[in-house]
Amino acid sequence: MRADDISKTDDGPVLVDDVLAGKLARAGLRVAFAESCTGGMVAASVTQRAGASVYFAGSAVCYCDRAKRDVLGVDGALLEKEGAVSAACACAMADGALRLYACDIALSVSGFAGPDGERVGEVYVGWAVRGKGADAQKFVFEGDRARVRCLAARAVLQKLSNLL
Repeated sequence: MRADDISKTDDGPVLVDDVLAGKLARAGLRVAFAESCTGGMVAASVTQRAGASVYFAGSAVCYCDRAKRDVLGVDGALLEKEGAVSAACACAMADGALRLYACDIALSVSGFAGPDGERVGEVYVGWAVRGKGADAQKFVFEGDRARVRCLAARAVLQKLSNLL
């Protein structure tokens, strides 16, 4: 999965399609999210569908570093050394959501949505699978704040689909 592939989609609402909803339901797994730059967009897209409670455990929107520490248990030293927008933080956020919601799979997203700064569009999607550890992937999206956030949310859902 490359940023180019995700960027080719339109800028409309991020929705969970029938295929992903079906995969989640058939897998019998529960998923949770930890969101920063998307501010709850991923969770909102999952809960648009009736019956999402079968596979959706919950989501934590942890925008500031304090919330990442207090809610998800991200180590303050990690935040100071690596920064909130890093692969290490995305992994720690996913691990924290996995523990918080006692689920099977947790995904996280942290990035610079803009509009200001040198690293605008840089986003990390993290995932943790019970018993398998955590990993993260870096994306660089182009566009304004709304587009970066939309593409970041889509990247999370695409990664979830790939994990199933």
